[in-house]
Amino acid sequence: MFNTIILSGNLVNDMQSNTKDGKLYAYNKIGVYNGKDKSGNQRDSMFFDIIVFGRDAEMLCNQAQKGTPVTVIGRLEEDRTEKDGRVYINKRIICTNATVNEKRQNNNEAADPWA
Repeated sequence: MFNTIILSGNLVNDMQSNTKDGKLYAYNKIGVYNGKDKSGNQRDSMFFDIIVFGRDAEMLCNQAQKGTPVTVIGRLEEDRTEKDGRVYINKRIICTNATVNEKRQNNNEAADPWA
């Protein structure tokens, strides 16, 4: 079984880019709408770090900014960091594909990527 994840969400910040060994990569965090529970209460959104490479990184840096809806496909990884005796676990997506989505608004509500 392969570790593949597809997420649609909004960029939390403007894209940040860097170059390593002559190769462009970009990183950010996306907020993913988590729907409502059975009682109709809104669930908290989920946040994931994303790392994008090559042409997709260049495209996101040129076309996307804070709040832009995107879809990413990639591999889910877990980053563990220990600080002051506490272990912090951060989920991140190493993207194999990233696209900018069209913004959709219905009745002044937050855009639902699954609508």
